[in-house]
Amino acid sequence: MKRTILMVLMVCGMAAAAQTNLRTTGRNVQELVPEGWINIAEAQGDLNKDGIEDLVVVAAPGEDEWPVLGIYWGGKQGRFNIYQAYDSIMPHSDEEFSMVDLSISITKRGVLRIDSQLSYSAGSTGNERQTHMFRYQDGDFYQIGFEIASYSRYTGESEEQSYNYLTHKRKTTYGNVFQDGYKDKIVWSNLEREPLKRLGSFEM
Repeated sequence: MKRTILMVLMVCGMAAAAQTNLRTTGRNVQELVPEGWINIAEAQGDLNKDGIEDLVVVAAPGEDEWPVLGIYWGGKQGRFNIYQAYDSIMPHSDEEFSMVDLSISITKRGVLRIDSQLSYSAGSTGNERQTHMFRYQDGDFYQIGFEIASYSRYTGESEEQSYNYLTHKRKTTYGNVFQDGYKDKIVWSNLEREPLKRLGSFEM
């Protein structure tokens, strides 16, 4: 019996340790991000279309720690209350000579955009940029679009793919930033009709 209780306590302790530590309510980012954490990015806008600005925060416990995404609903009293915190889903690189720059924004239509730029100081000749787009609907955030672009620092060749999961279309653009007067080649294709992915169900 004692062994069973001990195992339960160990499991609960592990679960508690895995939980994010962003604060659940506050009037601004300074009150929501714990002391000692790194505030990476923030954005305000009306995500749930209730006429009140909401807040999205990306912060990390340390330089080498995985960033945490926190979404807060705005309240009439000027406070932000947490909707959900997402751990271990944000773009992150632990590779040597690589760095990920993160930024977030909220469009006038309430779409949450998460942008990441992957760059290398050595070991690779290319850079990559990704943008994930989410919209709040039916009680959750769903991915409605995705963009990925890459280019070579040596040849100047670039490729950008834009996915629209609402229209089920993909646009691929091929270009070259080194060649003056180069005309981009655009190719359209259809996507398979699949259920929209929920925010938090996959690693970006």
